[in-house]
Parts: sequence; structure tokens; C-alpha cells
Amino acid sequence: MSEHDSTPTLEECGLLGLAMLVAQRVEFLLYGIASHLAHTPAGQNDRRWRNLTPEKFLRGSADDLKATLGQLVEAFGDTLLISSPELADFYRDRNLVAHDYTRLYKAKIRGTVSPGDGPTFLRAFIERATYWEKVLQGALALLKMGAAEKEGRQAEINFTERDLEHIEIYRCQARSHVLHKIVSGLMEDDLPNRAANEVPTSMR
Repeated sequence: MSEHDSTPTLEECGLLGLAMLVAQRVEFLLYGIASHLAHTPAGQNDRRWRNLTPEKFLRGSADDLKATLGQLVEAFGDTLLISSPELADFYRDRNLVAHDYTRLYKAKIRGTVSPGDGPTFLRAFIERATYWEKVLQGALALLKMGAAEKEGRQAEINFTERDLEHIEIYRCQARSHVLHKIVSGLMEDDLPNRAANEVPTSMR
């Protein structure tokens, strides 16, 4: 049995909506990047990605794009050098925002303890989502650079100050990813070389 708190404030409703929006932007970016990596070993290992193309990503139906954020991270997180406990926490909390916010934060369920203040959680989540959005924007910028270099069109790339900021944020996250793998003992000695073969030179 449970008793419900009062109706959420307008501020809380706004935070919940913004949290969902920024989470969807992160998912959109990661899905878009995945559509360019579907031809790599990471993409070919799973039939969900084998036929994914940028065109299908942009114009496909919801039925064509059913993968969850967690599945995208599992498939491409290591290739992009972004997998981390913090990213796992983020997509876990993304699912909480989408499915369990009312149960955890707005209902008083006997025998359970509330995890804390809902609006405070939402503000922190939005901040983390904004960070991951910047990481992925940096990764996407470097993928564009790599593609332009392959075609001899690098002179056409003109990064803004914001692009350069996102690239640096991505590179910091990538270095953190590699360090975590080393410290945790999950990375073989030659992983940096294998990763280098899977991502464009510009992303390192």
C-alpha cells in the first residue's frame, strides 16, 4: 500500500521534462554515431546494427530504432573509448527518470526509504546528461574530421570554439576510459593499439 505526495510543483514538472529531453539528445547523438560505426567489428557483432545506416537512422521508423541507450553503450562504448562506471550510472538513472521517478520520489511506500529529494536528483541528472552530450558532440566532431581526412577534404572542416571545447572534453573522457581499464585490470596490454585500429587517428 502507498500514499502519494502532493501534486509535483511546476518547477519539478519542468525539471522532469528537461531531464527527458536532454537524455533523448544524448541517445540521439549516440545512435547517430552508431549509424556511422555499424560497419566496424563492434557493429557487425550484433545483427541489430548490421543494416543500420545514417539514412536509416535519420528517416527510419521507431520500429527500426528500438535499441536502448544501454544497448548502444554496450555495443559501441569501448570502440568510442567512453565506457565507464559513470556512463553506466547515467543510463541507469535515465531509465529511472523514464520509468520509476513517480514510484521512487512521489509515492510513500510503506517499508521503504525515499532516495532523497526529487528535484535535486533531476538537477544533477540534467548536469550529467549535458556533460555526456558534450562528450558525444566531441566524438562526432572528430569522426567528421577523420572522414574528411580520408577524402582529402580536411580544409573544409572549420571547428568553432565550442567544437574545440567538446573535442577536449571527449579526449579527457577517452583518457579516463583507458586509465580505468588499466587500473581495473580488464584491459590487455595491447588494447590501446586495438582501439587505435577501430577509431580514426583524430580521435586519439
